[in-house]
Amino acid sequence: MLNMRKVHVKRFTYPNVKEQDTGNYSIITKGREQVCKKCARCCKQFRWYIDESMALRAMYLDAENVWVEEHQLGNRYVYVLVIDAPCQFLKQKEDGTYYCELYKTTLRPWDCKMYPDNIPVHLWEIEQNYCPLVREALKKIRSKR
Repeated sequence: MLNMRKVHVKRFTYPNVKEQDTGNYSIITKGREQVCKKCARCCKQFRWYIDESMALRAMYLDAENVWVEEHQLGNRYVYVLVIDAPCQFLKQKEDGTYYCELYKTTLRPWDCKMYPDNIPVHLWEIEQNYCPLVREALKKIRSKR
């Protein structure tokens, strides 16, 4: 657990998480069973899973829109670097929906193309608070148990 400059650390605990599921689940691939909700949360706020040493370094950033989240999953700590700033290619239509100017181009980054499938399943407990698609997939998995 980090104990430096707590003003830039947001802490979350998941007491019911014991052993993390490491099954081979995919949200988006094969038949597109799940469909993106187009909420653009993944484009309005950038989130990177980082290790503890990077989290310690990131806490020295003096910016209002940058912070580190510390998540306790069972007896493990997971750190997320959050930059609360929208992507420059995210645009909003008059009807309030969002679109990406790079969506159908080769310039679209791999992380954007693959999200949320690029998030390991053992981190979905955290990611479900951020992405409605992950939340739905996690509910489906849990209902099948």
